[in-house]
Amino acid sequence: MRRVHLDLGQGFRLISEDYYVEEIEKAGMSIRSFRSFCKALGVVRVQIGRTWFIEPSSFLEALRYITLIGQPDFLASGSEELRKGRTEGRAVRVDPDAFRENMPTVIAELLATRKLSGLHITAGIRDLSRRVADLIVQNAIRLQPVNVHHKLGPLAVQKIKAELGITDDKLKKGKRRAS
Repeated sequence: MRRVHLDLGQGFRLISEDYYVEEIEKAGMSIRSFRSFCKALGVVRVQIGRTWFIEPSSFLEALRYITLIGQPDFLASGSEELRKGRTEGRAVRVDPDAFRENMPTVIAELLATRKLSGLHITAGIRDLSRRVADLIVQNAIRLQPVNVHHKLGPLAVQKIKAELGITDDKLKKGKRRAS
């Protein structure tokens, strides 16, 4: 195994899949199953030379999405239930459209998890998250003329606003630009 990570600047990193495989093997998952799991999650793997890499925040976002409250159980590649064909009412693949719709909730949940774990949220993380959330909210308003509060759920919108400092003024500006 080649445990390698590449820091490519601007906070962008790639981590070799061997980092993840070493942990996941403890649960009985093979490297082949891990690769299928990444594909099912929609997480892109990048090969540089002979080493396969994963962008860690994409992997984390996908994992957070499948573990949101209310989601169906997710069967990872190589799991016993999947091998036995017991998939009814369970997810085996991430729907990219549903993931995009839930992105603000995923970001809010990741930040809340970080805060509840006692980890410090740096100004850089908060600023970047605020910019991403602003773009997501503006795009949601522009592309889908429905009330964002009803689409995302009031609790998710409330979490995003509180954690990232998004004000109603910013939402109103986004609506005016969308018109």
